[in-house]
Amino acid sequence: MAKNGGLMCILWCMTLMRSKVPTKSPVGNARKSKRKSRPASVASVRPPAEREYAGLRLFLSRTEGFRLALATFDRPATRDGLIARLTNDLTKSSVLLTRLDVSASQASLLIQVEDHVRQHPVPFGWNRAIAIANLEAKLVYSDTPVRAEESGRKDLSFLEEANLHRDAFPTICPCPIVIWMSELVETAIARTAPDL
Repeated sequence: MAKNGGLMCILWCMTLMRSKVPTKSPVGNARKSKRKSRPASVASVRPPAEREYAGLRLFLSRTEGFRLALATFDRPATRDGLIARLTNDLTKSSVLLTRLDVSASQASLLIQVEDHVRQHPVPFGWNRAIAIANLEAKLVYSDTPVRAEESGRKDLSFLEEANLHRDAFPTICPCPIVIWMSELVETAIARTAPDL
């Protein structure tokens, strides 16, 4: 995947790479007046990061049941800013985006999602979406090989268990989920839970 300074969309799998997506939405009439003064061909072109952010926002606002997106980030502050921006933007569309910090519990991902859904009821007429954060806290990086050919004990049972439970997620959580993870976790998921 090419790093484009924003979110990378592959079907409905989202990957955030070295984000330069602003954490606040552009405001008001100043932006509109700039658009009016530009030629139509330039005004319709959005920066790649903004297009990818819009794609992720659309993904989370759909009401077609369970879907999973993966997003990698370069810094926790980037992730947190984007989750806050998504929460604000989705509220305008009657979508409740809640954050699940998986580092706070020793339970499996499926059980944590089930408890999270139960603890965060959705207002009448609203839809739900979940942002899962701090998955990297579930891995022991000192046991993760640096090179693919190295062997080493890995603490990836959390991911393996999530992969085994993958068919139960649509029943437990019939809504979109985005898993935010570091690039190291992205590699671990590709090896350990490719079917998740």
